[in-house]
Amino acid sequence: MERQNDQMTSKEDVFTDEEKIIIHSAIIQSSALAIVNSEGNIQRANHAFHSMFNPASTGDDLWHIDNIIDEYAAQDFFNLVRDVISMEHCWSGQIRLRNTLHQSFHAFLHISKAPEKGLYVVQVNPVDHVNEYERLRLMAYTDELTGIPNFRCFHERMKQLLEGRDAALHFGVLFIDIDHFKALNDRYGHVVGDKLLKACVYKLMKNIYPDGEVFRKSGDEFLIIVQQPAQIEGLIERLYAAFMQQVYVDGEGIPMQVSIGASLYPIDGQDTESLIHTADAAMYQAKRQKEMPSP
Repeated sequence: MERQNDQMTSKEDVFTDEEKIIIHSAIIQSSALAIVNSEGNIQRANHAFHSMFNPASTGDDLWHIDNIIDEYAAQDFFNLVRDVISMEHCWSGQIRLRNTLHQSFHAFLHISKAPEKGLYVVQVNPVDHVNEYERLRLMAYTDELTGIPNFRCFHERMKQLLEGRDAALHFGVLFIDIDHFKALNDRYGHVVGDKLLKACVYKLMKNIYPDGEVFRKSGDEFLIIVQQPAQIEGLIERLYAAFMQQVYVDGEGIPMQVSIGASLYPIDGQDTESLIHTADAAMYQAKRQKEMPSP
């Protein structure tokens, strides 16, 4: 595997005292654990981690964290997550992983800052190892296809913002719809359609963090919460520019564009439904303008 680190070891006592405190106080003992640096290189890992990802190895041949990701954004995964952690302090989600034998499995992945500056704690629990309450909780707030927060999670996040907001403060909501997605689905099939949705999420994540949080509403619709309204205009321009580039699925370039609408709290509404409705209407207006013939 690429980017191996010769200094890594599988012994349980490789963690510092501070690392052991955060690990044992925050997670279950059966978790596969690793410490990675700011570049995503795995520095230390426990026996469970080695057994999970290096089942045929007895040495210290670990690798970069991206190499355990069996997903559409594997090569940029840690960079994206690191940006999220800088804003949210941790990242959690259900994702498909792989080991050195290229065996894939679904797991709950949790990454947070370690006490030592520049290091991160990675916790992996295969789906069948997670306790029932935690499994149901994560499933309830995670979109099964893309692994990002779902519409239910969006409502919870909005509730937190609205209940904690001072009337003088503002935030924005973006409503994003993939143009002609049904036609793309019909042309390429549902398997490719699912991959296109994942590619869309990748583009969104790559271009909004750390300025916004992305959620899947349903189908080909997504919502983004932007806590700094001054960032909205530039963020929309950045997203439109990103979707001018083709999306590659299985080596084939596929044109994929989006329409975006925005609403601002409290100007366009003071509750979740009003803000969604206004952003949705603005999105359809943007879609109609693109479809109007040029004079």
